[in-house]
Amino acid sequence: LQPTWGAAQSTIFLAELHRTAPPDRQTAILELLGKYADKLVKSQTPRGGWCHGFEDVKNSLDYDDLMATSVMAMQGLGMARREG
Repeated sequence: LQPTWGAAQSTIFLAELHRTAPPDRQTAILELLGKYADKLVKSQTPRGGWCHGFEDVKNSLDYDDLMATSVMAMQGLGMARREG
């Protein structure tokens, strides 16, 4: 159960797709990209990172923020910003 990771991957994919899509498809892609980016922004923890899940709770291994998840979220958000 890693919805944050999935949202970050989706954001990255949609940003690349938007960059290469025909102009008549870009608006729809950008709308979906915005939804994933918004979800990432809302799930950032007060500490500045991201957890596996969208909630700020410890997982079964007793940690919350995860560097790899945070890096993916930041990459996705940066790419979303690049695309508008």
